[in-house]
Amino acid sequence: KGVMDESGLLEYGQVFIQVRRKDNEPVENVSGRVAVAKNPCLHPGDVRVLDAVRRSELPEVLLWLDDMVNCVVFPRNGHRPHPDECSGSDLDGDDYFITWDPRLIPTNTSTDPMDYDAKPAKNVEEVTMELIAEFFIDYMKNDILGRISNYHKAIADLSAQGARDPRCKELAQLHSTAVDYPKTGHAAKIETSHYPNSYPDFMKKKDKINHTSEKAIGKLFQRIKHHKPKNLEHLMRRFYLHFDRSLRVPGHEKFVKEAINIKEMYDSKLRSIMSRFNIGTEAEAIGGYMVRVPRSLRQRNLFDVQQQVRLETCRLRRKFFEEHFNKVPDFLEGEAVRNLYLREKASAWYVVTYSPAHQQRHIRLPGARHCRRRQDDQPLVSFAWVPLKMLCQIKKDQSRENTF
Repeated sequence: KGVMDESGLLEYGQVFIQVRRKDNEPVENVSGRVAVAKNPCLHPGDVRVLDAVRRSELPEVLLWLDDMVNCVVFPRNGHRPHPDECSGSDLDGDDYFITWDPRLIPTNTSTDPMDYDAKPAKNVEEVTMELIAEFFIDYMKNDILGRISNYHKAIADLSAQGARDPRCKELAQLHSTAVDYPKTGHAAKIETSHYPNSYPDFMKKKDKINHTSEKAIGKLFQRIKHHKPKNLEHLMRRFYLHFDRSLRVPGHEKFVKEAINIKEMYDSKLRSIMSRFNIGTEAEAIGGYMVRVPRSLRQRNLFDVQQQVRLETCRLRRKFFEEHFNKVPDFLEGEAVRNLYLREKASAWYVVTYSPAHQQRHIRLPGARHCRRRQDDQPLVSFAWVPLKMLCQIKKDQSRENTF
């Protein structure tokens, strides 16, 4: 996050940064040259190289600075705010990328930041339902952010100038216009001159002309592409399907039959979501991050699609937690008795998912040569973690017992 230096002591070109990598580690005061940027970062001037000031160089009376951890303090001085120079950002909760690794700090800092001032919004005398409907349709027609980003990525990868290519700069301006379209009503227009001649291999545009990327992303892609894991079945058994026996609570047996039936319902609904969005793995469905976006969804905003997937899987887990796990019979009285009931049930849900005896009933492991599994062949394990808090409590209690 970012905040403004209300004291006015920081000069234009300076920032104050303190970071704490882990909760139990001391605060590190970053000093020297740093690169600051915000996503999306399409224009070469969006990456700002600034000077991070030491705490000792500022007055001790500014005690509020000591609380500014894991955020960047920008100066209020200067002809233009640094956040605005970073992709037209502002201090309303935006996240910033910051690095002080000399290998990642740009040496060419001659590019001025782009002007992100939006065009004045179109005014109407009266907002009617016809205007709302017309705007909604126009918005769907002009939602081309994804196309602009893809064209920019392809041209920058092939051009020797990278993001400094004139066409990339024009696309960066169009991207800003498209972002502001819902507020201004001014649509971005892509010209034929903005079409890339070919696409880098890592974009996997099978229906387009492709080239082998020589940039950093391309080299990473090629190394991963040619890497084939050895003995995939063994790795899956060892890591993905590891059975933690400490989560097998005495008394769970009476819930096993019920848990099997509930898991089948849960898996069926989860596979339905995966099929609807053409998702290949359970991890993508639960995490909401899609490795391969199907062609039928590519016209939609990727972030919106991922949010929709994440929302539906969250609803599914919450529904099964509330309707199938968290209900305790009324005749069970006392917090300890009801808690034991839920512990045994949570253990049963875990056992029917992970125990080797139950895996064989609903899991078919793929051959070692198949890196991406069909969703019908893969084991689904998220059901076990619907009662996550209870499983964590069981594990914590087991660890405490082993300690003593």
